[in-house]
Amino acid sequence: MSGPRLFIVVVVLLVVLFAISLALKSRTQGQPADPEQTPWAQNLKAKLLGDTPVDPSEIESDCLVDNGTAFAFTGAGAVCQALIRGSSKPVRTMDLVPVRPATFSVHFEPDSADEQAIPLSIRTVTADKPAELVILTHGGKLTVTSLPPSKTARLKIE
Repeated sequence: MSGPRLFIVVVVLLVVLFAISLALKSRTQGQPADPEQTPWAQNLKAKLLGDTPVDPSEIESDCLVDNGTAFAFTGAGAVCQALIRGSSKPVRTMDLVPVRPATFSVHFEPDSADEQAIPLSIRTVTADKPAELVILTHGGKLTVTSLPPSKTARLKIE
């Protein structure tokens, strides 16, 4: 290939690559950059954190119903305490999802043996904004309070 032809091919390739990059940029500009939505980020999170849910047998509470998959409350202001026992798994997750229209406040106090863990308090947990807890090896104490106006309420453990 002669010099001028090679120059034209290179220029055409650069123009094509520039057009592709502009198209990709305009396509992704309208989308929020949320790494939690990408499959590779979810896979990486699962590998690093271990996306293992707390087993119902690891929860000890008088408020448990439905084979340990939900907490039941009678009356606004009702308080339920649960002990999350230790596990051989380094990291576990627990999602607390209220059954509509109930709302709750949640406080988790990790066991003092888990030095990296910090207490967590969530003032309002609703069906639209469930609580997502990360529980380390030694577990901890969970306190859930039913907020008014619900007379009876249910909080699912997922």
